[in-house]
Amino acid sequence: MLQSSIVPAVQLALASLVCAAGMAAVPVAGAQPVGQPAAFRADEPLPVDPRLTQGVLPNGMRYIVMQHAVPPGRAAAWLHVSTGSLNETQAQRGIAHFLEHMAFNGSKNFSPGSVIDFFQQLGLTFGRHQNASTRFDRTGYRLEMPDNKPETLGKALLFLSDVAFRLTLSPDEIEKERGVIMEEKRTRLGAQQRVQEAWIKQIAPGSIFGDRIPIGVEETILGVNQQDFKDYYGKWYVPSNMAIFVVADMDPAAMVEMIKKNFSEGQKKPPTPDLEIGIRPYTESRAVVISDPELTRTRISVIRVEPLRPAAITVGGLRAQLVEQLGVIAFNRRMEKKIARAEVNCLTAGLSAGNFTGALRLVGANASGEPSKWEAMLTDLCTELQRARLHGFEATEIEDAMREVTAPAEAAVQSEPTRNAVAIMAGWDESLGSGEPITSATQDLTLLKRLLPTIDAKEVSSTFAVATDTSAVTILVESPTGANMPAEAAVLAAAKAALAKSPAAEVAGARATALMKELPEAGAIVKTDLHAPSGVVNFELANGVTVHFRDMDYKKDQVSVSILLAGGELLESAANRGVGDAVVRVLGQPATSTLASTDIQDLLVGKTVRVGGNSQPDALMISVTGTPADLETGMQLAHLMLTDPKLEQAAFDHWRTSQLQAIEALKFSPAGVLTRQVFATIFPPGEVRVQPLTAEQVNALTIESCEAWLRKLITESPIEVTIVGDLRKERAQELATRYLGSLPKRAAISGGLYADKRKLVRPRGPIESSAEVKTKTPQAQVVAGFYGPDAENFADTRLMRAAAQILTSRMIREVREQEQLVYSISALSSPSRYFPGFGMFMARASTKPESAGRLGQKLQEMYTLFAKDGPTPDEVDVYKKQIANTMEESMREPGFWAGRLQSLAYHKGSLDEIMGDAAASQLLTAEQIKACFARYYSDQTRWTITIRPSP
Repeated sequence: MLQSSIVPAVQLALASLVCAAGMAAVPVAGAQPVGQPAAFRADEPLPVDPRLTQGVLPNGMRYIVMQHAVPPGRAAAWLHVSTGSLNETQAQRGIAHFLEHMAFNGSKNFSPGSVIDFFQQLGLTFGRHQNASTRFDRTGYRLEMPDNKPETLGKALLFLSDVAFRLTLSPDEIEKERGVIMEEKRTRLGAQQRVQEAWIKQIAPGSIFGDRIPIGVEETILGVNQQDFKDYYGKWYVPSNMAIFVVADMDPAAMVEMIKKNFSEGQKKPPTPDLEIGIRPYTESRAVVISDPELTRTRISVIRVEPLRPAAITVGGLRAQLVEQLGVIAFNRRMEKKIARAEVNCLTAGLSAGNFTGALRLVGANASGEPSKWEAMLTDLCTELQRARLHGFEATEIEDAMREVTAPAEAAVQSEPTRNAVAIMAGWDESLGSGEPITSATQDLTLLKRLLPTIDAKEVSSTFAVATDTSAVTILVESPTGANMPAEAAVLAAAKAALAKSPAAEVAGARATALMKELPEAGAIVKTDLHAPSGVVNFELANGVTVHFRDMDYKKDQVSVSILLAGGELLESAANRGVGDAVVRVLGQPATSTLASTDIQDLLVGKTVRVGGNSQPDALMISVTGTPADLETGMQLAHLMLTDPKLEQAAFDHWRTSQLQAIEALKFSPAGVLTRQVFATIFPPGEVRVQPLTAEQVNALTIESCEAWLRKLITESPIEVTIVGDLRKERAQELATRYLGSLPKRAAISGGLYADKRKLVRPRGPIESSAEVKTKTPQAQVVAGFYGPDAENFADTRLMRAAAQILTSRMIREVREQEQLVYSISALSSPSRYFPGFGMFMARASTKPESAGRLGQKLQEMYTLFAKDGPTPDEVDVYKKQIANTMEESMREPGFWAGRLQSLAYHKGSLDEIMGDAAASQLLTAEQIKACFARYYSDQTRWTITIRPSP
């Protein structure tokens, strides 16, 4: 179904409180839509994707299957359970999520502790190929199998049927899992979490919604017993309340037979009615101020909560949904422009309307910015909301919104055949959760083309005014505790005053008509070579630009281009530290000497292409991603960014403010303090280029110095370009020569660039470093590791990757399951691409403050034992299955190739090594892995860094 892509801060915040939360826009109340043609049937049922094979088993369980070959020769399964935290009683708060954990801790056919190991033996990786999530309204379990053999899919379905019908819920396993869940709860702690948990309790007065956060409460986690689990499991995990999905490279009839074999037990009975949540519309306006001393940004929200609206199951319902969505898009586009022009006093602003979490309908406008400007932000937000409500939208604004909806729908038709199985099933899960039919991309586009001509600006405007009624709203302010924190009475008074005004209608200005008046003159290709094993074509342009190209249609109608400018942060100094980050962030709102960022925004409406960038330790990157049809527009914009960039003052000011807020917030965050402590510890003291930014550095930068730095970079830096995706070689060369070959001549890129800038003296271990953070968050952070290999050492990189995967499995078993020190942990081998000798092998996790010492000690003990004894033969065999599965999967993905090729020459990569990696990984031995690990791990190379909250 068509979904709005606009999610406000309020809904994003709610989503962070759950494992995942879906939002679908819904029809607004009203009679027959205005302007509906006579032949239009509002009650016409929405279609269903014809590729699906659906049915209901005799016991009432629903199934949906589809034959699909992306990835080829694979199978994936998903158990959808239509219950989550909203169906818990007051005494059960958190039991739905706890039960999700228990699904992996023992059932009829899988003894306690065997599930992860069983599927790892098949080549699956825990967290990647086997996972689960609990939401407010549903729970999901998924498995991605390494092949499509009936016996392999049968094992997946046997496990999922055990989850559905046959969990043992052993008291011993319940007891062992309590600590893991408490640590999961601990990982989310912080100022934002405290604020969210405070206001979610107030968002729907009189309802149970605010007391049903899926992670649960401590008393439940530590107190529930086996009978509590049986009560919830027996009531809600019934066949009529569940569905099983399978997407596989397999005949649908065979899938259905396997489902019948595994999921037919139990008697058919009606699904248990969901508990009454008690959502009631607001009857009067109020203000709620939630504060925390560790917040650094203020958020303002104007919210209205209502009961759920019926799902869109007819064409008329979809049309009403679409009318409302167009108004949301038009409003948000208007606010983006006002922010870009510094016409409002906020850093972000937006609005959305729709059903949320299966519990309520939420309409929310929001803004965020500086705490001292809370009243100005609130006034601006209310004023702009009223402006849109009173005067509506111009025809051009709605036409833009229609293009914003149509373009991705058209692209989806092209890309849908190559969506992967998990993405497909996730869509089904959302549809079942919302009650809407599952439609195909082609059906969605057909409906759009039927409906959009029947909608005009007048109808959208009137619908928007009704949907955003401000007669009874909650004004929510999230604010840092302190002098700038407003009183609730002052907030309500300011909002009422702003909402009572009648601002003038929006005045539309003249619009730009083209990115370029004339196209640049194309350069020439001076050298081309094909690396046959990989299919990568390398060519050099006459101006020194190096290009790598790989044509692949595994993901249909998708192309990505990365443009690497060598140097970046590597060339910064104490005097201009942070200039690269500032430039990249400001370029995220691109402008030129003749086109404002808002002009460019208008010119990109309806284009399925995005241009962005990021700053790396030794490069600045510009990326262009989109469809082949619109790729040239993206390349034109990239060319302008490389020849005539303009840093707008408003964007620069917003970057500075956001950075200062983020830097201040990190002071109160154990994870943030750990990051600073890590860089200060493992790199030489005084080396500013590798340290996180400080407030002093941010304040020292000027827009003039940033522009000068950027112009020097785009004029002189060697450039390496990667083009990967569904694009013919001839077209790739045409675009590259015109938009990159026309750039000023420069030195060719090479692996030896800036060698003198990369030489750093490595501190000598063992290093034990610790710090305290002044915070209300009872959380410690620990990282334990040592210096690892450089990226150009392919053999050692491969061996240390194996060590990391094997140690991750051990850590899950020993650190998480046995000692319950953490919720999530993994070992990571990160070879150095930037500074020789500074590769890192580490594991990082949050834990109880009193367990921090033990966690650091335990990790170093595991490293010491691994260096002494290495992995077992069984562990190596499991790793080989996992890496074979993962690499077969990864090497089909355009993203894998885009990542490997984007700095191939600059970082001395090797196409032969990439192509031979999978085979070489199968030849590794336990002795080789042990010997390599022992070469890097020693007292002289190891370090442990611990952050604890101060007393």
